[in-house]
Amino acid sequence: MDTFNIILYSILPTFLYIFFIYVILPYNTFSLKTASIYWVFGALSVLLVMGIYKLYPDWYTIPDRLSNIYVDRLGHMHIKYFVQIALLEETSKMVMFLLVPILGSRLKMFKDITPSQIMIYCGIVALGFSGIENIFYGINANNPGIILKFRSISAVPAHFIFGLYMGYFISKGRLGLKIKHKSFIDSVLNNKVWLRKIIYGLFGLFVAIILHGIYNLHIALNKFGHISGTYIFLFICTFGVYFCYRDLKKINSQ
Repeated sequence: MDTFNIILYSILPTFLYIFFIYVILPYNTFSLKTASIYWVFGALSVLLVMGIYKLYPDWYTIPDRLSNIYVDRLGHMHIKYFVQIALLEETSKMVMFLLVPILGSRLKMFKDITPSQIMIYCGIVALGFSGIENIFYGINANNPGIILKFRSISAVPAHFIFGLYMGYFISKGRLGLKIKHKSFIDSVLNNKVWLRKIIYGLFGLFVAIILHGIYNLHIALNKFGHISGTYIFLFICTFGVYFCYRDLKKINSQ
């Protein structure tokens, strides 16, 4: 497979997922034009990850410095997949997602974005990331056709789902809490807008990291036998995404 086809088959699935959710959701739920901008910034988040590895090459050796692979292989793998990979990649996506409305603050398309749109656009940033990541996997693979085929139905939707969960909590942080029986912490968060945004944003990042780490760890531990478990994992996560989206629509309608 030549380079052009690798790029095509790496990026095409991400656009198909965007088109799929565009046609199944209610009309005008989100803008394809705005989504394309978020996709580009998601693609750029790969460069941010590469830049961090370039500036801080010790990030590669975090698992080796924190755990001995010969003594505690499982602990070493947890550090690698949850910290070295998931933490860095999900943080880069979040930075790029938050950067879009800042740079486009004067553009109308980034004003009055609904809670559900925040969730969807964050997922689209993750799709942009996965598209570029696929290119690197395809170029370095012995059989890029097989690798890209399976990544299009596993890694690409996985990144999308991680982004949707992150977007859900970012969106929740921008909404006022409507709780009848508030605890002390509920009252504090409700009155401190920026604190609420930070805490919910960090929690969204945490959830995305945990899901990403579980996904990677499962594949690493099970090798070629991972695919059925991966499908089950993604299927369950998709149900969670549905309830998160429905929760935001319900809040927005109120």
